[in-house]
This record gives sequence, C-alpha cells and structure tokens, in this order.
Amino acid sequence: MLDCTEIAKLIKAKDLTKKNELNISDIWAKICLENFSSQLISWTDQLNIFFKPKPIQEYNILAADGSQIYPDRHEGVDAFLINIGLTDFNYNNNSKALFFNFPYLFKDIKELPNYQKLMNKSQSEIVDNYRSYLELKQVTEYAIINKADLLLLDGNYPIFDDYKSIEDQPVLVFLNLLHEHQIPIIFYTSFPNSFDLIKIIQEYDKNLNLDNLLDRNLLEQVLPAEHYTTIFRYFKKQINTEYINLNMRFIYLNTGQEIIRLEFPMWLEPNIHKYINYIADQIKKGFGYPVCLAEAHLQAVINSQERSHFYDLIRFFHKIPKRSLKLQRKQLIIS
Repeated sequence: MLDCTEIAKLIKAKDLTKKNELNISDIWAKICLENFSSQLISWTDQLNIFFKPKPIQEYNILAADGSQIYPDRHEGVDAFLINIGLTDFNYNNNSKALFFNFPYLFKDIKELPNYQKLMNKSQSEIVDNYRSYLELKQVTEYAIINKADLLLLDGNYPIFDDYKSIEDQPVLVFLNLLHEHQIPIIFYTSFPNSFDLIKIIQEYDKNLNLDNLLDRNLLEQVLPAEHYTTIFRYFKKQINTEYINLNMRFIYLNTGQEIIRLEFPMWLEPNIHKYINYIADQIKKGFGYPVCLAEAHLQAVINSQERSHFYDLIRFFHKIPKRSLKLQRKQLIIS
C-alpha cells in the first residue's frame, strides 16, 4: 500500500509544487516590448497579440485515433493488433455523424516494413509509431474519397529526416498526398511538454535557469482564455526543399481548461484562422476536448475484456502455450 505521507515528502523535496520562483511573465513582457528576435524561432505577428476564434456553424471535420494490443511474451503471443477509430462529422442542413473502426492484425512484429531498421527501439515504440502511421493513412485515404474541410489527429506532427527519400518515410507520402489534394490537417496535443517559448526566454537572458519549465507554464500566465497565439516557425528546415510546404508550424490555444498545441504544415498558414475556428467549435461541443477526437477514441479503444478475448482466440487457433506462470500468478492475486 502506498504511504501518502512519504509521497508528500518526495513531492516537497523535488519542489514539484513550485517549478520556479521566477515570474516568467514579466520577462516575457520585456521580450514583447523590445521586439526581441530569436535565432531559433520566428513568428508572424507580435508575441503579445492574441486571437479569439470566431463562431462557425457549417463545416465537415474528420478525426482519427488508434489503440493497440502489444505483443506479450507472458501471454505466449507474438501477434498484435492495431485498431483505428475514425469519425466523420458534417454540420450543415443535413447534419450527420459517421463512425468507423479499422482493425489491423499482425502475426509478428517482424512483419512490419523496415523492421530491421527499427530494432534499436522497444516493441512498444515500434507498435506506437506504426499506429500513428495507420491513423494518418486511414484518415487520408478516407478524406481523398469523401473530402473534408479539416482532418484532426491526436498527437504531434511527424518528424522527418532530411537525408531520407520520401519512399523511406511513408508518413511523408500521406502528408504530401493531402497537400496535393488541398485537404488540410492539424495535429492536436493536449497538455504539451514543449519548451520552444522557454528557449526564447533563455536566449534573451542566458543567465536564467528555467529547467523543468514548459511553454504552457508561461502561457497559463499570459495567454487569455479562449484565445490563441501567433504562428511560430522553426528556422531550421525540417525537410528538403522539394517538400518545403510540409514544414511544421505551430500555435498555442487556451481552451479555458488547458493550454493545447496545434501543429500543421506550412501550406495551411494563409487559412489557419479559419481552421482554428473549426477546432474551437469542436472543443466547445466536447466540453473542453474536441468531440470528433473523443468519439474517434471511443471507436478505437480496446477494453481489458476484448484484450483477453484476443489472446484466447490467438491461442486457440495457433495452439500457443498457456500464459507464463508469472502472469498467471498476477491474475490470481488480482482476482
């Protein structure tokens, strides 16, 4: 049983309740007034100018999310499952909501493309990365056929390697397809752990110690509720010039409940305010979290009973040995 008294002592010892005594909002105000220019990141408008989303009624938005059952040696199973949930919300005179899920079964993790190049990663990392790829693949293929005003995915914008070709980066293939078909996509991160704005402060005053501070710690002080920041850009190119329109941009939005980060390809910049209106409306409809993403998650989620049934089916059809004694003992204790 956890000793809460000891946990409280640990929290106090690590000073998790006060990350820093420094009032970073005052320093941020100086940066804004002095029109400081960073060598790392640029921005389109002044740092102290914020925008408020506008109400919108008619639009069509797609969202995708994924879940998985990992390979488990204690279950005696090499197979794994990735389940992709997809929602299609259309708000107009004939409003409708469509819900789908797409399961992908793999006999062995070695079946995955380029597995040999990923062997330095853990199995869970490999499966998670492939799930993200399938989320993008599924929503792209659906959107090209059915069209949409915006695609919304949970998580961060993909990171690319400048030195790899597009064929070696399948995620880049789908982002490029969306650009060709002019279908906008935005990546949504709740409670982001980014510190790009903190780096600007450190660049402004190199003597400051801002360890453990995140952008959202700053923005909780300076960004008004239901407003969003200017567009931020990295100076360092993310991908080669052939696909420069896919370079990542980002903004922060204060939903009223939390600070979120929205990441998107460069080609969306001219119309980004319109797309943020869609997301703000989804957040309002979802009482703090986009309803399209919440419903996509419900389509994707795999509960504990389904996981157990999955392992039983694999074991039944492939005559796999029973669970390890370690797992059997754990389940006996729980029951």
